[in-house]
Amino acid sequence: MKNAGNGCLTVRFLIASMLLYFAACKPSSEKTAQELIGQNVGAGSGDSAEIHSRTKKMRSVFYTMPSALEVTQLLKESGAKYSVNYPSDPQNLDKYTSTKGQAINLGIYASDLSYAGIYNQKEDAMLYLKCAGKLSAELGIPDAFDKGTIARIESNMGNEDSLLDIITTAYWNTDSYLKNNDRQQVSALIVAGGWVEGLFIAIQMANHSNNNQALINRVAEQKLSLDNLVGLISTYPADEALKSTLAQLKKIQDAYAGVTIEESKTEVSTDGATNTTTIKGNETVRLTPEQMKNLTAVTDSVRTHFTLIY
Repeated sequence: MKNAGNGCLTVRFLIASMLLYFAACKPSSEKTAQELIGQNVGAGSGDSAEIHSRTKKMRSVFYTMPSALEVTQLLKESGAKYSVNYPSDPQNLDKYTSTKGQAINLGIYASDLSYAGIYNQKEDAMLYLKCAGKLSAELGIPDAFDKGTIARIESNMGNEDSLLDIITTAYWNTDSYLKNNDRQQVSALIVAGGWVEGLFIAIQMANHSNNNQALINRVAEQKLSLDNLVGLISTYPADEALKSTLAQLKKIQDAYAGVTIEESKTEVSTDGATNTTTIKGNETVRLTPEQMKNLTAVTDSVRTHFTLIY
């Protein structure tokens, strides 16, 4: 796991949420995801303590995710293959007419876009991009997936860092727009949808890979980001759409209850010959097969519920 000071971020755990995972990204002429996050946190402090707190909680959701480099390596080592059966059905797109359904499933399709993009599945990625773009437009979010963004995504298909940086930047631009227009609840719904889709796909990949222990460990570690996500959603106690969303997330949180994550003491050593310092720290994750089975079933149920919110 990386700490909050590592580089800039890129959506990755199947949130690019939008949300697959976050990772170090390359500099660009536009604002990076890290700059956008910092900008949003700063803006919150000028509004109210409540908004500032919500923004920090949202940032915490993403800081507790693995890096793109880690995930890409994990996928290669596990032999996990791309499956058209994991992403949400694009045929449902026109059914989403409520604000809640559109926001949650925007997050879901954005995660599917990231998943397809990582595996260089251009046709599928462009299909999910179309879905995300349509829902963004119907939510009244301008330029989230405009022609320029679409062109950059298309030209960077297969380039994990660049692709996910583009998607992350689109997300934070969306979040900033919604916050500035007093629509933070919509942003929270997008995050929730993307996070659940990311977890769902990650679990499916872990369950269908031969060398899957590292993937299972990453699934277990999402207990931390879920705690942060629940904390974020809990700051909207009067919003009915988020209250029902929170109830669904708490089902997954209950499934994580017995999962333990223990960090050993960090050791720092210096090699005088090479003038290098090494920081070592181990993390022990305990997720039993029975817990994984239960988590799989609960996540599948919640994800299905989300995709049926029209």
